[in-house]
Amino acid sequence: MKASLYLPILCMCLLFSCGKSDEDMRKKEQKKMQEQLNNPKIQLYKSMKIALRSTATVGQNPELDSARKSMFILVGAVLNEGASLLDKSKPVEIHPLELITLAKEVYDTKEVLLKTDEDSLPTLLANIFYVFTGTSKIESSFFPLAYNNNHEHIILSLLWQTTPSAPKDFALYEVYKSDEKGIEDLNLRLVYQLTKSFVLLENEYYYHSFDKCNEYLKFMEDNKDLIFKTPMINMVNQGFGPSEQSYYQFHGMGVIIRALDEDKMKKEKESLNDMELFLSDMQKGGLDNELTWLVDAYVHIKKEEYDKAIPALEKLEKSDKINVPEKQAITELLVFIKARKKDSALNMFNDKLAFGKIAFHLMTERLKASKQMTDLDKSKEGKKLVEVHQQINDKMQYIESARNSLNTDSLSSKAKNLVKDIFK
Repeated sequence: MKASLYLPILCMCLLFSCGKSDEDMRKKEQKKMQEQLNNPKIQLYKSMKIALRSTATVGQNPELDSARKSMFILVGAVLNEGASLLDKSKPVEIHPLELITLAKEVYDTKEVLLKTDEDSLPTLLANIFYVFTGTSKIESSFFPLAYNNNHEHIILSLLWQTTPSAPKDFALYEVYKSDEKGIEDLNLRLVYQLTKSFVLLENEYYYHSFDKCNEYLKFMEDNKDLIFKTPMINMVNQGFGPSEQSYYQFHGMGVIIRALDEDKMKKEKESLNDMELFLSDMQKGGLDNELTWLVDAYVHIKKEEYDKAIPALEKLEKSDKINVPEKQAITELLVFIKARKKDSALNMFNDKLAFGKIAFHLMTERLKASKQMTDLDKSKEGKKLVEVHQQINDKMQYIESARNSLNTDSLSSKAKNLVKDIFK
């Protein structure tokens, strides 16, 4: 009798402890995310953006104008000095006192720029229109009339996420600054929600990504009929129009991201169920590619249906999108499968075959084909926005390379360390 009384209490305690554990993980991720969003690289990125976004407001804030001018001069100085540091055939002719002065100037400039809320300034696109037309009013059929800070953070998150060489922190920053709930364009909202989930996964915030996937999938399922009627890119034929296939392609991408989150969260049963749902969605969506083959093989191995896993692995082995080490891993995997060695096969998946890498490739191709990305190339203002993004990335890569090459001794070393740690 007593046992029957304690059983419901025990179940409630177990449920509560599991929920608390998940909530603790969310809090831990949130703390880590805040630290990442305040790292030196993000601070430099924000400073450069603020300097660019204040172009159309020159004359309104003398302190900001001065800091903006200094930022452009200093970035140029760092790049010039970085060139000499990276060119091993030339002597480094930078006086330690110059570096100390440079470090102090950049530090002071950063403080002025970072106390400015970037969203209090016109968007980058508005500044581009200002340079081209003399007015910051955005008038183009390729951009929504309601284009604002939120739209731009979303567009920039897409640009950063589809740039392989970019620091993954930048897409996270733009995602953090934006909110899909105010977006009326259904295409943009879906593409962005999917991007947000994937950016969080890429940055290893699995619980946050899982939550965003659930929001995304619920929104899709609640608006299924509307999405069926909405023109969207079809990944099978690259056509643009209303299509049930497009719905299942979008839905399936959300499901596989959730499955990857669940796998990292040690929710194996839920992850396997979502992988099977993903395969069902991809079949309805008409997609048959490297990611579907990989997931198909994994599901069958988990279920010990070894013979059913072989056709998908043989397709992967012949794919020109799979690199040599992964093909070698697939060859070894086929040996394990034919020998019915489940644990060895699954270890091979975990160690040498990355779902995330192949998912990233498929996701990137999907984002590049989205209307929001292709429209950028249809106007000179859109092309300039992409160019500004590329220039920021190039400068950040170059400064990082120069910073990593600073390695001399004595006073000169100390001075250079000031430049290395300039935004700490």
